[in-house]
Amino acid sequence: MKTSISQQKPLSILWLATKAPWPAVDGGRLLMANTLEGLCARGHRVTLVAPYEGSKPPPSPPSALQPACRLVSVPLRRPPKLWHGLVGQLRSLPWTIVRHRPRALRRRLADLLKHGNFDLLQAEQVQAWGALQGIPRGVVPALWRAQNVESDLWAAIARSVGGPLGAYAGLEARRLARFEAAAVVSADATLALTRYDADRLAELSGRADRLHTVNAPFVHSLPQAESPLAGEPALVLLGSRGWRPNRDGAQWFVESVWPHLRQAWPAGRLHVFGALAATPRSAPTPGVEILPSPQDSRQAFAPGSILVVPLNVASGIRMKILEAWARGIPVIATGVAARGLEATNGQQLFISDDAETFGQAVAALAIPERRQQMVEAARRHLQRHHDQATIAEQLEGLYRRVLGRGRGVLASDATWKQLQHS
Repeated sequence: MKTSISQQKPLSILWLATKAPWPAVDGGRLLMANTLEGLCARGHRVTLVAPYEGSKPPPSPPSALQPACRLVSVPLRRPPKLWHGLVGQLRSLPWTIVRHRPRALRRRLADLLKHGNFDLLQAEQVQAWGALQGIPRGVVPALWRAQNVESDLWAAIARSVGGPLGAYAGLEARRLARFEAAAVVSADATLALTRYDADRLAELSGRADRLHTVNAPFVHSLPQAESPLAGEPALVLLGSRGWRPNRDGAQWFVESVWPHLRQAWPAGRLHVFGALAATPRSAPTPGVEILPSPQDSRQAFAPGSILVVPLNVASGIRMKILEAWARGIPVIATGVAARGLEATNGQQLFISDDAETFGQAVAALAIPERRQQMVEAARRHLQRHHDQATIAEQLEGLYRRVLGRGRGVLASDATWKQLQHS
């Protein structure tokens, strides 16, 4: 880990997350892990509070981050999801917010704030900000980082699903929109990963002065997997069955795009990690291999492979695209998936929204010189816009400006209710 110590007094940060960053196998964890690496390299100390379920707690921070970063794991036993839905209905709160504010977590946070000596409090995502609702924090300023605009994601799901489930998703979207607006108003500052997300949150809250855009940090270079994947070409699709847009995007690609690619490249193989279950519907598709999510994400970024990101519903930044760039893997993504990266179609990645343009992109990447040009351009873009050390310095500057303004207001339950219904 590169060391770049700030000239000012190091900050002591209490950081609340909905999950621990390690192992960094998905986008949210990658974002936190890279941010923490950058902050700790500047000499700051972070106490990270994260819940977990099950008998096995998450691993400790990597040795390179210790002792600057301390993980406080809070074991949870969450009630069934239906229970959270009922509580949300009674309190007019979003289901996803109720689910992420269990008593055990809130008690641990209150104890840390009471007995700790922190300069700043950061919540990761609006769900973590919701867990702070009503907890006394004395004079500690607080901000939150929006990894995406949750209400927009739920609204898109509502439009695509329809029926009773779509109606519920629409209700959740409206409640989340009010909640995100209230979070912006009550926080000392809100961080967004893209200008698009910042504009949306400003539109919801009417408080553009509270919004700050800070790019997602990422290291410049990472190794590829040791061995190539089968297929000429070998396409890789990463996702999670736990999030419907990932499942829908993977299913759309397998059913609508892959047959055309397979016809043009009979020796090709599509490796789907984690986004689809091995069911009779998906497993028999010729040339498609359904695999579990890798324990180490490096395994999915094999030499000679191409990452496809076929999302039709997305917000924030696709951290797996940044990881592909760092590992020297070219990317083909839908316009929605590439939004927010400030990348140019045909330079740092290919933007494709149908079978024809996906096919054209694959054909272009079959030319070694074209592939190498894109890999190099992507790495330059990564270094220019997502340099870990530069963004850590930007974050520190924002933290110190927040501290200089003094404490804002972390709303009480009553104030929150008023904010959400205003």
